[in-house]
Amino acid sequence: MFLRAWAALARTALSASLLIGCDAPIQTAQTTIDPDQKFVPPSAIPTPPTPPPRVTTRRESPRGATSRERHLLRDDVARVQAALGTVADGDLGIQTRMAITEFQRGINRRAGKSTDETGSPLDLPRGLSPLPPVFKSPFERAYFGATTDYIKVDPIRLNSFLAALGPPGSEQWPAGNSDADLAEKLNMMRARLGELTNAGRPVPLTSAVYDQLREVAVPRAPDK
Repeated sequence: MFLRAWAALARTALSASLLIGCDAPIQTAQTTIDPDQKFVPPSAIPTPPTPPPRVTTRRESPRGATSRERHLLRDDVARVQAALGTVADGDLGIQTRMAITEFQRGINRRAGKSTDETGSPLDLPRGLSPLPPVFKSPFERAYFGATTDYIKVDPIRLNSFLAALGPPGSEQWPAGNSDADLAEKLNMMRARLGELTNAGRPVPLTSAVYDQLREVAVPRAPDK
């Protein structure tokens, strides 16, 4: 009987403690809101900086090189690009290949023959200097350039081409063959090509324009 009384007393004390615990206030996390804080839209959050591009050197092999060109360096390709008037980034991309092919086509049209147009810098004349300002395309340099170094204009070749082409409008070709005269003739030639191709502007001589004008009897002039 004593044990039953003790157990009843213990249950009464436990119930009382639970009731007291239920009356205790519940603690919650308090968040402080700053009334002066302004909303920042996501677009105003700065983006992380872009990592820098891969650094390349001129002593590396150019990207786009074939197995035949594996010994070339980016320096070599950059010199070729400067000689043909393209961006000298040292890589063998599409624009560089097209410029090389245009130079090769100029040589072929000039000689009246067809050889492989490889688009490879290995098949160009060695030691070409940067593109002289008098030429506006790789084809012009190969077709009209003096074959010693393709720096100056070959007057015999240019005058023969212009005689078949005819001057623009009612103008006449300059009579002299000084560097200034030859440069003026080339500028007038481009104006004439713009007329014949309906471009509405001066057009440099390219292989596509040359082939377009095949119905014009452009004589083959002997090379110096």
